[in-house]
Amino acid sequence: MAAAGHIRLGTASPGTQSSTAATIALIDTLAQRASSSHIDILLLPEAFIGGYPRGSSFGCEIGNRSAEGRDEFARYFDSAIDLGDTVGPGGGGAGIKWVKRQLGEEDEVRGDGSREELERIARDTGVFIVVGCIEKA
Repeated sequence: MAAAGHIRLGTASPGTQSSTAATIALIDTLAQRASSSHIDILLLPEAFIGGYPRGSSFGCEIGNRSAEGRDEFARYFDSAIDLGDTVGPGGGGAGIKWVKRQLGEEDEVRGDGSREELERIARDTGVFIVVGCIEKA
């Protein structure tokens, strides 16, 4: 931990891995390394989980889309994660339940489990993780 009144920030710019599971495993490794370096907050790239489709047109041009482009987009969509709903009834948000970390039981999984795995990594390492992801809505 940093000295009282100070926050130690760490950054990393690794590439997205070949799968969501591999990318989250890399986040675990990076958070462990950050923890051993007494980092409080680890800042990772935008769209790190799910990937950033830089330069991809997904096979589209006006009036036409290729089968390869459809397949590429399907792979991109499949690598997006589902963080689970914390919006609450009527879109009112989770409010004070979110602030007090009372969103659900420890064993309750909302979405595909990615959020819970990221929470576990942060809890186990004591590092606050800031990471961009492509999310299924």
